[in-house]
Amino acid sequence: MAETYQEKKRMSEEHFRAAATERPEETTPTAITDPIKHFASKLGSEAPRYVPVVNDPLGLYGWCSDGVQEKMKVAGGSIRFGWNIGNGQGFC
Repeated sequence: MAETYQEKKRMSEEHFRAAATERPEETTPTAITDPIKHFASKLGSEAPRYVPVVNDPLGLYGWCSDGVQEKMKVAGGSIRFGWNIGNGQGFC
């Protein structure tokens, strides 16, 4: 059964707290290296770039798409698809 946004919000907060103590390491590469640029070129024509992380009260750690949907309901806008390149240990 699909959880409500509020249920996902509660679970998101629990997962975030657990991840902060279990995996506190940074998942963002410290530099956009040639191997990253090469990999990114296979994904599309746009060059890789850093995207700032913004703490949004509607965001959901582990349910990114649901958080975006909720944000669009409240603030408008639309989804912008892309890729997240990290060390594979991060949650969305």
